[in-house]
This record gives sequence, structure tokens and C-alpha cells, in this order.
Amino acid sequence: MFDWICHNRDVFLINYVEIGHTYQLAKQLQEEHQHFTMSSMNVYVNINRILSVASRLIEGGHYAATHIRSVAARLDRIWKEFAAGLDERTAVLALSVIFHHKAEQYVDNVSAWNGACESTNIPTEIMMLENAIHQHQNLYESMCQAYTEVHSTSKKLLYQLDHLVQVCNQPGTDRKHSENSSNYENRPGGNPAADYSEGASHVLAVIHQILNHHRALEQKWHAKKIKLHQRLALRLFQEDVKQVLDWLSNHGEVFIRKNTGIGRNLQKARV
Repeated sequence: MFDWICHNRDVFLINYVEIGHTYQLAKQLQEEHQHFTMSSMNVYVNINRILSVASRLIEGGHYAATHIRSVAARLDRIWKEFAAGLDERTAVLALSVIFHHKAEQYVDNVSAWNGACESTNIPTEIMMLENAIHQHQNLYESMCQAYTEVHSTSKKLLYQLDHLVQVCNQPGTDRKHSENSSNYENRPGGNPAADYSEGASHVLAVIHQILNHHRALEQKWHAKKIKLHQRLALRLFQEDVKQVLDWLSNHGEVFIRKNTGIGRNLQKARV
């Protein structure tokens, strides 16, 4: 069991901090890890049986109880560390899948958002302008929510990657049972710190790309917002002027004819 854990731990560490550069690759890594985890969990049945036998031997007063207790404790510790590594990997791949999925969704929506932010075909009717302003605000909230989700997931992913590197750099649990595990930097997968740097650089590059898209979209969105509000203000002003002109046209002449007096004294003039 010691040999199995140490061997599979080294195999596991080969791509421990690899997160994939696309949603499909991240999903593939996640599925491969799920299969590996299921296979590893099947081994725990044997380990649990060994620990149960060790417990019975110790309780039965075996002459080598001290040695059995030591070996059983070491096996239990090494397995728990291995299982914890599987859980850490599960968590980081889940975040990678979510991050790449949301990032690719954002990029896919950029073209449609750009089109919606174009300052062409601005309506002229007041009601249509008010509806357009409302829809434009909803568009901004959708863009911001999508960006926030990508950015938030990227921060969680970077934090989890950093945690994985710390796990990789921990001293080995039992070097006596693995001649090939003397140094993580000699693993087929290379230096975990370098692997982390590569993965982190990819995440940051994606975020910077999306940030550039978001800033450009915000500028176009703001420009259209100004035009919509200016057009609405102009139409409201035109409507007010029209109402005044209509009143003057319909009632102005009659009003003037009815009110020709200027008053014979100061008091009547004021009235």
C-alpha cells in the first residue's frame, strides 16, 4: 500500500497544477481526474481493511503492537494526505471549468454587446426612447455581471492554484518507500512552482483580455447612453414647445381679444 500510494502520488503530481487553457480541455482534465479519484478510492477499501486488522492485533496484545501501531498510523496519515490532494485537485479543476466556461461565454457575447452599444438607429419617439434607455441600462448590468463572475472566479482559481503549489512543496510523507520521489523538481511534470506560474499567467492573460473588452464596451455603452438621454431631452423639449405653440394657436388670439383692458388706475392695472 505504501508503494502504491507513493507511486500513484508521483503519477498524480505530474499534472497536479495543470488547469487547461480552454473550457473543453479543463472539462477533459476534470473527467480524467474523476476517473483517477474513483480508482484511488477503491484502494481505500484495502487500506481500511489493513487498518482494521492492525487495530485488532493491537487490541489483542500482539507482541509487535508498538511497531504495528506506528506502521498503521503512518499508512493512515499518508493516505489522508493523498486523499486531501485529490480533493484539492478536484476543487481547482472545478474552478477552472467554471472560469473558462464563463470567460468563453463573455468573449462569445462581446460581438452582440458591441452591436447593442452602437449609436445607430436611435429612436425618435419619446416612449421608444424611454424603453431604449431602460434596455440599455439592463444591457450594462448584464455586461457587468458577466465580467464580475469571470473576475471573481479567476481570483478563487489563482488562490487555489497557489495553495496547490504549497501542497506540492511540502516535504514528502514517506521517502523510505519511494526511491523516485526524492525531489518534486525531478518529477516528469517539472517544478510545481513553474507549473503554477504558467497556469497563473494564463488566467491573468484571459482576465486582461476580458478587461480590455469590458473597458471598450463601457466606452461605447456610455457614448450611446449620452446620445439616448440627449435625444430624449430634445424630444421632451420639442414636445413642450409644441404644446405651447398649439395653445397659442388655439387659445392665444381669443385670450388677447378677451383681455384688451389695461386698467384705468394702478389698482385695476395690477388686477
